[in-house]
Amino acid sequence: MDKFFTSFLLLSSLLLFQVWQPVVFAQQPANNEPSSVYVISIKGSIFDGLAQRMTQKFQQVDKTKAKVVILELDSPGGDLEAVLSICKDVDALAVEGVPVYTYITGYAWGGGALLTLAADKIYMSGKASLGSHEGKISGPFGGNSDEEFLETVRGHFRSYAEKRDYPPALAEAMADANINVTEAIYKGQRIFKTSEEMVAMRSDPNVDLSRLREVGEVVEKGKYLELSAQKAVDYGFCRGIYESREDLLNGLELGQYPVKEIALTSSDQVANLLTNRWIRFALLAIGILGILIELGTPGFGVPGIAGILCFTLFFTGGYLSQMAELWEILLFVGGLAFLALEVFVLPGFGIAGTIGIAMCFIGLLLSFQTFIVPQNQQEIDLFVENLFTITSSLGVDIIAIILLAKYLPEGAPMRLSMKAIQTESEGYTVAVPGYTDLLEQEGVALTSLRPSGRVKIGEDPYDVVTSGDLIDSGTPVRVIEVKGNRIVVEKIVKES
Repeated sequence: MDKFFTSFLLLSSLLLFQVWQPVVFAQQPANNEPSSVYVISIKGSIFDGLAQRMTQKFQQVDKTKAKVVILELDSPGGDLEAVLSICKDVDALAVEGVPVYTYITGYAWGGGALLTLAADKIYMSGKASLGSHEGKISGPFGGNSDEEFLETVRGHFRSYAEKRDYPPALAEAMADANINVTEAIYKGQRIFKTSEEMVAMRSDPNVDLSRLREVGEVVEKGKYLELSAQKAVDYGFCRGIYESREDLLNGLELGQYPVKEIALTSSDQVANLLTNRWIRFALLAIGILGILIELGTPGFGVPGIAGILCFTLFFTGGYLSQMAELWEILLFVGGLAFLALEVFVLPGFGIAGTIGIAMCFIGLLLSFQTFIVPQNQQEIDLFVENLFTITSSLGVDIIAIILLAKYLPEGAPMRLSMKAIQTESEGYTVAVPGYTDLLEQEGVALTSLRPSGRVKIGEDPYDVVTSGDLIDSGTPVRVIEVKGNRIVVEKIVKES
C-alpha cells in the first residue's frame, strides 16, 4: 500500500510539472534575446511635427527588452506644448519601469532643458550646456514674456526638478530671468533658494538661523541660468561627463548590451520645419492671398501657383506630423472646388460659395490639431489659439489686398498671369486675325464674367474680360476694347 501511495505521489508530481512548466517558463524572459539599450536622438528646435513623430519613436521601444533608453539631445528649445508632449512619452516609459537617461551632446536650452529634467538621470559631453541662453521656450507665436505663461513654464520646471531631486530654484531660473537664486548651507547641507524663499526661511520660527549660512548669489536677477557640464555636475544636475556615446555606455556598464538606435529621418526634419507655428502662419497667409488674387484675375499665373505651393507645403507638414489627416485635406480641396464653381459657373454668390468657405475653414482648423472637438482645458486653449491663427492670417490678407489695390499700378495683378498683353508698338502682331473686327460688336455672355469668361458674338464663342464689372450669364454685352487677343466687354444697358 505504501509503495502504491509513493508511486501515485511521484506520478502526480510529474504530471503537475508537465502542466505548469510552460506557464512558469513563459513568464520568464527568453535567454536567447538579451536586453537592449535604445538610443533616440533629438536635434534642433522642437515643434509640433517633431513631437508627434517622437511619440511614434518611443512606441518602437520594446518595454520588455529595454535595459534603458538614452535620449541624445542637442536642442535650443521650442514650443512648450510640443516639448511637454515628449515629456509625457518619457513619463509613460517610467510608468512601464523603463529608465530614461538624457545625454546632452550640445545644447539643452529652454524647452530642451525641460525635456532633460524629465529624464531619470542626466549625462553631458564636455562641451554641452544646460539651462537657457535666451529663454528659448515659446508659447503661441514664439512669445515667452507673458507672466501667466512664465508662471506655467516655471511650474513645469519646478515639478520635474522636485520629482527628480534637482534644486527647484535653479530649475526655475532656467525658465525665468526674473528669479534671483542664492546658495546657502543649512545644517551642513547645501541648498539653493530664491530670494523670496530665503526671506520666508528666515522668518520661519522652525528654522534654526544659527545653522543657516548664506554662501552667495549664484543666479542674479535679469539673467537666465546656463550651466556648463562641470557646473551642472557641481549643482547636482549631471551625473557624469562623457565625450562620446561609447564612453557613456562603457562608463555606465552598458557596453555589453546591443544598441538599437532610433534616429531622426529627413521626413522628421521636414515635418518639424513645416510645423513651426510662424512658418505655418506664413504659408497659410500667402496661400489664401494667392488663391484670392487668382480667383479675381483672368488666366492662371504666379498668384495661383504660389497659393497652391504654399497650401501643399502647409498640408505636407501637417500630414507628415499626423496632425492633418487625408480626409481633412480633401475637405479643404473640396471647399476650393465649391468656390471655383461659385465664381466661374454659378451666377451671384449663394449656397455653393457658403459651403466652400465653410469646408475650407473647417479643413484648415482641423489640420492644426489632432482632435475634432476639444475635451479638456488644454485642448480648448489650443482650439482658441488655432482660431486666432486662421483669423489673423485672413486679417493680414485683407490688409495686403488693400495695400495692393492702393499702391500697385492698375491691373498689376493681372500682369502676373500667364496671359501677357502684346501690342504692335512692342513688335508683336495679333495672334488671332480678325479680333479687331469685333470692336463695337454685340453678343451674349455664355458664362458669368467675374471678370473673365466666355461670350457668343455672332455664331462664335470668345474668351473675354470685363473692365472690372461682374456680369451674369445670358446678359447682352458689347466689345469696347481689343488689344491683341485680349477682348474687353461691357454690359449693354438698355435705355428706357
